Amino acid sequence: MKSKTFCFNSAVFRKNTVLYWPLWVGYFLVLSALIPIRLWMNFNSYLNYYAAGESAQERKSMLIYYFRETMARSDIYSIVVLAMAVLTMMALFNYLFTARSTNMMHAFPVTRGELFCTTIVNALCFMLIPELIAFFATVLVCLSYGVTCVQYVAMFYLIVATASILFLSISAVAAMLTGQLLGLPAVVAVVNLLYVWIRIVIGDVLCLIGYGLTEYTTRTDHSMLFFSPISYFMRRVKFNPQYVQENDTQYIIGITVEGFSMMGWYLLAAAVFFVLAAILYRKRPLEKVGDVMIFSRLNPYFRWLTGVMVGYTLMMYICMFLQEARIFLPHPVMAGLAVLAGMIAFYIAEMLIRKNFRIMNRKVFGESIAFAAAMLVSFGAVSLVARAQERYIPKKDAIASVSFALSYDMTLEADEADDVIALQREMLTHADEWNNAAKKSLDYTNVRINYTLKNGSIVRRSYQIPYTESGLAMIEKLSSYECTPELFIRQYMADYFENRYYATGGFDHNYSHYIPFGDDAAKVLLEAIRQDVEEGNIQNYNLIHPDGSWDTPDDQYAGYVSFEFKIPEQRTQYDEYLDEYIQTGNYCSIAFGQKSRHLIDALMETGLIQSEDDLILIKDQMEMKQQEQ
Repeated sequence: MKSKTFCFNSAVFRKNTVLYWPLWVGYFLVLSALIPIRLWMNFNSYLNYYAAGESAQERKSMLIYYFRETMARSDIYSIVVLAMAVLTMMALFNYLFTARSTNMMHAFPVTRGELFCTTIVNALCFMLIPELIAFFATVLVCLSYGVTCVQYVAMFYLIVATASILFLSISAVAAMLTGQLLGLPAVVAVVNLLYVWIRIVIGDVLCLIGYGLTEYTTRTDHSMLFFSPISYFMRRVKFNPQYVQENDTQYIIGITVEGFSMMGWYLLAAAVFFVLAAILYRKRPLEKVGDVMIFSRLNPYFRWLTGVMVGYTLMMYICMFLQEARIFLPHPVMAGLAVLAGMIAFYIAEMLIRKNFRIMNRKVFGESIAFAAAMLVSFGAVSLVARAQERYIPKKDAIASVSFALSYDMTLEADEADDVIALQREMLTHADEWNNAAKKSLDYTNVRINYTLKNGSIVRRSYQIPYTESGLAMIEKLSSYECTPELFIRQYMADYFENRYYATGGFDHNYSHYIPFGDDAAKVLLEAIRQDVEEGNIQNYNLIHPDGSWDTPDDQYAGYVSFEFKIPEQRTQYDEYLDEYIQTGNYCSIAFGQKSRHLIDALMETGLIQSEDDLILIKDQMEMKQQEQ
């Protein structure tokens, strides 16, 4: 009998609820194990084994810490919610994927609108009700242990509920597009991961073609990650701790939620997907059950999308596999490989559509030729983009800071970027020569340059400079630049000559005897190092050499002087771990040699050595060890 309620059939609703009870009960059990039960176990374990002797504020801080840790696993929750949404739609719409079930269900006096709306309500109940029960259970656990910041639990479950609704809507559209049960999760995967695939695969192809481009050039920009909902929930939805500092001790007092602003937009997108799914259901041809694509107009898109994705993906992985064996394919071969793999995938997609191995005719052959031409054009476009990116250097007025790394990492302000920009431009004049030389030999040095722009984006480059005549000349220039006394002191030793508040350390004598020293000795040694740096007597023992090697100079002594620095509170960057070393960790180690006259004199002045005869050259020490053996 037709339901008196508009677009809802209570009999179908009850049947689905009873028939598929293991699905929603199992989901509730999984949520309970992941959140309220896990939270209760963490609270109970901490209070029983670790909280003895701690103050009330320390206990509260650690309880919030465990609470935040439980909420923060957005990767696990996102995968669980997506899996449940797909399984729910596969179960509730399973009658659409076999001819007998489809004909039987649509022979009943129930309209397609009723079936669709009832199924969607069923699906929402299967997911949202277990989540709501788990929410109240989590609130009870928190309140029973004195954790009152339950507003974050509400925000967490709003995020989970939004993900549930969005993934259900995407799964509903997928169910309407395909005639095969396993096609539903495949379509959901494509919708969720297509943007990520474009970023990764096309980005990696750019890196294969362009000199200096790295995977970080294209993989770290998540500004449009909302096009991949599963990735957005996993990477951008975060629960970050809020700290307060009291008497050299750090406490967690609350939580900030990142990525919550997108939830409204995702709910709007879910509404659009549900409407689209309802329209597709009304137009769904029942006789197409079993087809890969229910609507014939989508078949060309299926062929082309399959061909493009498989073609570029296989080409990328084959090239990377061959690079492990130091085999580098020229660009025309890479293009041909992409076209060949893509055409094979194109024909396989056509076989799936026709459910037959006999697919070749004039129409399919002509379309495949057009596909091959499109692949070649797209590869050419990617090559042009790679070339443009290879030559791109940000304008100085757009730069906030620049980092440069050869022997060590240095970060410079925008007004200091001129030298780095000039060096990069000179390197790019040898791009083709060095790129080819680096592919033929492992003898090269890596140079990394990253520009942080004022809009927050980062331009990343990593150059392999081979040990050719022009390459060694450039390495010498780069080495001379980072050996500049001002840069070396400020970057390699973290500017502690001017802004040091406490220093201690030790002298590793001949790599065999460590002698600690205090603040007074540190002042003398640091001043001596400053003088040697200004005269160029230290850098050669600590940095890469102009010939691109790290070989030890013949006049370098065995041993080093190390310093540990403590930063004042206003300059300390705290992490979330409360340990006794939270204000230390700024460490540098200085090697030296016969040219480091000021440091050698300071070692004698502080009593760390009696005379220079106490020092042993590294080469002499190695010869003595060989003789002993």
